[in-house]
This record gives sequence, structure tokens and C-alpha cells, in this order.
Amino acid sequence: MKPTKAKDLIEKTANDLNLPADLVRDVVYFYYDIVSKKIENLNSPTIFLHSLGTLRISRNKLKRDIAGLNKLLNSNSKEDFKKVIKYNLSKSLLELKVNSLELCNQYYKSMYEKRYKNLEK
Repeated sequence: MKPTKAKDLIEKTANDLNLPADLVRDVVYFYYDIVSKKIENLNSPTIFLHSLGTLRISRNKLKRDIAGLNKLLNSNSKEDFKKVIKYNLSKSLLELKVNSLELCNQYYKSMYEKRYKNLEK
């Protein structure tokens, strides 16, 4: 399956709606900025996106990411150092992921308690 390029999708959408491509591009980039800011400023492990649904952060993926990031940041290998520089990895990113994992754990714990509290009645 070959992904559609945003440029092609914007032009096709503009043609279908009889709108200027610049207007459609601005709307798409505006929506993308909102979504990226919601992800960066994570207050909850779920993010609701209008017309797309709800995204949920996976605890297992977060744990895997934290372990891999720890390994890269604490490694003395030249290749690992190149990855840290290339992907701009830092301790602040690690702290952000750890905080996200704590949010996830709290959220899923409260969901578990709500679900089983109703079953006990």
C-alpha cells in the first residue's frame, strides 16, 4: 500500500470542493498544528480528534520507548551517539515520556476501578 502524499491529497480535495488549493492547504496545516500541540501538551492519555475519533496512548509502547531511549542516552557507542544527535534526543524527552506513562497508569487504573466498581454492586 502506497501512502498518498499530502500535496496530492490537498490538490485533489481542492478540486473536488472547487476551492483554491492555498485555502485547503491552510486548513490542513492549521488542523495539523492543533493536533501536534495536543500531543505535545499531553494532559490525558486520550486525545479526541473531531471527525477522526479518539487516540489512546499505549502503555506498552511507552515502556518500550523509555527503555530504548534510556539505552541510547546511557550508551558510549559511537552509533548510538549519532542517533542521539540525528533525532535530537534528550533527557527532557525521556522525562516527558515518563510523565506520559504515569498519566497512562493513572488513567487506566481509574478506568479499571470504575469498571469493576459497577460490577461489584
